[in-house]
Amino acid sequence: MEFTIYDGDDVAPFLEGLEERAQRKVAPPAEEPAAEKPDEPMEH
Repeated sequence: MEFTIYDGDDVAPFLEGLEERAQRKVAPPAEEPAAEKPDEPMEH
């Protein structure tokens, strides 16, 4: 694989978006503790 070096300021928003997506895949978001509170209806 080849990697291209970009200016950090140009890529920062893109990298932040990737990190947010990766975190969503690994762990459920804190706003939806569905396992802890099954009596609350899930909101999507």
